[in-house]
Amino acid sequence: MRTSTIPNSHTNRRYRGADKIRDSGWEAMRKCIQCEKHKVACVVSEISESCEQCYRFHRSCDLSAPFKEIDKAMKQVEELSDQIAASEAKSSRLRKQKRLLLKRLKEMGAREEKNVEELEADGLAVEQKGGPSDPATFSEFDFSAPLEFPWSEEVATLLDASSGGTVV
Repeated sequence: MRTSTIPNSHTNRRYRGADKIRDSGWEAMRKCIQCEKHKVACVVSEISESCEQCYRFHRSCDLSAPFKEIDKAMKQVEELSDQIAASEAKSSRLRKQKRLLLKRLKEMGAREEKNVEELEADGLAVEQKGGPSDPATFSEFDFSAPLEFPWSEEVATLLDASSGGTVV
């Protein structure tokens, strides 16, 4: 036997295993790529997933089931699923945060509009009582014009988009 001339114990162990595969195995109906390439008999056995030559020379045998590769791919799929779930959760939190900010903007706009209307009503009440109508005393604000805030159109558009079935 050749095993006695090889000094490395791992190699000896691999060669002894390959000899057991050869002794207890049978020739495969179809050779693996490595055995076909080296033009040697491809002997398989129930002892190992690899054929005798691939086991002996520590090669990957295409006759063996790729369990390690399948496990690695499954682990990658699980990791990607976890990353997707985390990013979806973050996206959901950000959407909620945006909705709350838009709601707050709308409330602030409504409050500002109410304040202006109250000031307008106070100004009209003072004028009706015959109070001072000097422009220096009152603001030169035109109370008859509709109220327009610089942000009102943008907020209205964002609110319509968020409540109109589309996700903001």
